[in-house]
Order: sequence, then structure tokens, then C-alpha cells
Amino acid sequence: MHIRIKKGLDIPLKGMPESLEIVHKGMPNTLALDLGHFSYTKFNFILKVGDVVKIGQAIAEDKHLPGRFFVSPASGEIKAILRGEKRKPLKVVIEVTGEEYFSHTPCDYKKASKEDILKSLADAGLFSHIRKRPSNTLASFKLPEAVFIKALESAPFVPDPGLQLQGNETFFKEGLNVLAKLTEKLHLVHHKNCEADAFVNAQNVQKHTAEGPHPVANPSLHIYHIYPLMNLNQCVWTLDVNDVIAVGKLFKEGKYHNTRVITLGGEEFSQENRKYLRVYAGHPVQDLLNENLEGLRIISGDPFLGEKVEKDGYIGFAHYVLTSIKESQERQPLHFMRLGSGRFTATKTYLSGFFNRKKHPFKFTTHQHGEVRAFIDADVYQNVMPMRIPVMDLVKAVIAEDFEKAMELGLLEVSEEDFALPTFICPSKIEMTNIIRDGLQNFATQYISD
Repeated sequence: MHIRIKKGLDIPLKGMPESLEIVHKGMPNTLALDLGHFSYTKFNFILKVGDVVKIGQAIAEDKHLPGRFFVSPASGEIKAILRGEKRKPLKVVIEVTGEEYFSHTPCDYKKASKEDILKSLADAGLFSHIRKRPSNTLASFKLPEAVFIKALESAPFVPDPGLQLQGNETFFKEGLNVLAKLTEKLHLVHHKNCEADAFVNAQNVQKHTAEGPHPVANPSLHIYHIYPLMNLNQCVWTLDVNDVIAVGKLFKEGKYHNTRVITLGGEEFSQENRKYLRVYAGHPVQDLLNENLEGLRIISGDPFLGEKVEKDGYIGFAHYVLTSIKESQERQPLHFMRLGSGRFTATKTYLSGFFNRKKHPFKFTTHQHGEVRAFIDADVYQNVMPMRIPVMDLVKAVIAEDFEKAMELGLLEVSEEDFALPTFICPSKIEMTNIIRDGLQNFATQYISD
């Protein structure tokens, strides 16, 4: 199937690396397991501060789903467990002393049952990488009826998945073979103009193409067109290319995959510092930046869904971008009387809206230009929503916790990332991504048993 969308928006941001060369970063002094990414999970710690750990060894376990492990990205000694509000674990900091792997012994997937394959994935901690629909929560040990792999990206600064393949083609192929044993409905979606042989000529998978503006890479859109969700009892997995590589490396070498390619990008970074880096999972930010960061907000993740990090912080669990935006709360005098030829608008509020935005990138800051207020115009959100989802009505239903109505409006088909663009252009400054994320978790707790 070919998916072509017109609704959406590519934000004209400056700061992409000019070269596709990947710079390999060495092993830093510390790495961190990001448990803050799993904001609704309660943990039982298997290891404590001072214990020695290997790459891929379990550090914590899901208290509500025993057998779902969260494993170490590093080999060394657990230096600290950083906590947030109510002592919630956020980061497990590991002082690196080497590159010793914890040896996993996965089953022979060519002969094993589906249940044995699931157990091998669980024992190696890979169920912390797999999400399920509906609800977009961590996958349980229920067999999926379909699996979707996204092999394209459209969010700002996120590196092309083809870069993740470099040196990992064999693992990716093996990962596809393993997942194909779990379901015949294994779907791979890549860009229409993709040239990566591992995607275009992938075996044991149903291949699809897509084109259009962001959010063309969102799994929700792919599932919506290819395998629509009709009821609560369905179970569909979503993975990205690096997740598939991790599956392949486990079954081929018995090792945990702990590297990824990230983009160091953004207008506030100097041109020589904008680059693609192969780093370790949980890499320290200060090991990647060597310039003055005063007055900048550093973001781990893309500008839509990323999180603010300090220079002594670490790359997030599922993040592939480290970017920067200027911190600013300054208002221009009489800004409401200006034509706005140099300001970005998605709705032609300013004069710049009548120009070709792709050819005229704009400068962005953290300023929201307003405060939260009631919904004003429902139609504006539909211009950037490529699915038949009534954005404002669905968000209101989720706020009211009227999940019966929310399901009728399309709650089963969405995740928080589908509301990134509506949040970005929202004249009412409503954080719809947070509302949908929290709502999906509450919905899953009340309505989904596994």
C-alpha cells in the first residue's frame, strides 16, 4: 500500500547537519538508564547502588508485570539512582569500567514456539522497547496479531532510519525474521523515495510506502490506513528500526544493542557542531557539547516531544535528537500591530504565511506568545490532522474522562505524538500531547486487562 497525505506541516527549522557522515563517540565515563521515560511504571530494583552490572543485565523489573525487565546500557558500577517527586526513580547512573556484556541465551527462533520467542525477548529486556496499540503503552506478553515497523522519520531533526542501519544490516534482517515468526501480519513502512536496500528488499514482511509532510512517519497513521483497530481486544506492536536491530542482535549474538545514531542539530549550535553521532544509550549530554550553552534550552528528543535536559543530564531512553532552542520570554512592543514578515505562522495570521515557508526558515524560541485559555477554533487543528479524528472533541472527551465517547471519536487509533502538531499551532496554548498521554494511560488501566 502507498500512503499519501496532504494534511500536516513541516516546520521550517534551521540547523540540520550538512554532512551525512556519522561520527562515532567513544565510551564515556558514565551512562544512565532512563527510567523517567516510563512515567507510569513502578519498579522493583534487582540491583542497588554499589553493585557491579554488565551491558544488558537487568537492573529493575516492572512491579505490576513481573518478567518485564529494564536493563543496563553499560558495564560498570551503579553510582547513583536519581529520583524525582515522591522519590520516583528517574535515572540509574552507571560508572563505566569496560564493555562486558551480560550473556543471554535466546531460543532457536526457527524451531521454537511463539511463546518461547516472547520469553527470550522478555528475559533480555526488549519489552521495554516495544509498545502496543490501542493505548500506546508498553507491550505485555500477549502475542501480537500484527507488528508495525516504521522505517521513515518526519519529525524535526530526527535522523533518517537508514543511518541506524550502517553496520547493522545483518541484525536488522535477523530481527525481521524473528518478528515474522510471531505474526504473518508484519508490516514495514518506508519513504516512497527510500534507497536503503534493507528496507526496499526486506524479506518476510509486507512492505508499504508513504509520502507527505509530518506526521507521515507516525505509526498511528500507518495502522489507520493498513490495519485499522476496531476493538479493545486487539494487540498491535509498534517498533522502530533500532528496536528491530536490537531484536536481531539478541538472537544472533545473545547481546543487548546499546548504541544508536542521533542528530546534534539546531540553529543555536555552531555549524561545525551539527552532526550525526553514534552514541551509547543513555549517553551524557556534556560529552556531546563543547560550546557555550548560556541562554539556550537543550532538548533531548525532537522539538515537539523532547524533554528539557541540563548539561549534566543524559540522552532519553527513546530519543534520537539533541537540539537547542533559545530561551526567551521577551515580547516585541506593539507586536499585534506588526505585519510579521519574519514570524512563522501556520494559519496565515502574519504576512509570512503567504510566502513559501520551506524556502524561508524562521527563527524559533521558547516563547509561547500567550497563556492557556479555552478552545477557540476547532477547524484549525484539522488542517494538520491527516486522520479522520475530530481533535478538539476528542481532547475534550479525554479531559472529561468520558472514554466511551472518546472511543467513538477515535481514541483507539491515536497516541500522544499525533497531537504534537495540533499542540504546536494551538491558539489556546493547550498541551494536548500531555492530555492524550495521560488519558491513554487512564483508559488502559480502566478498559484493557492485559
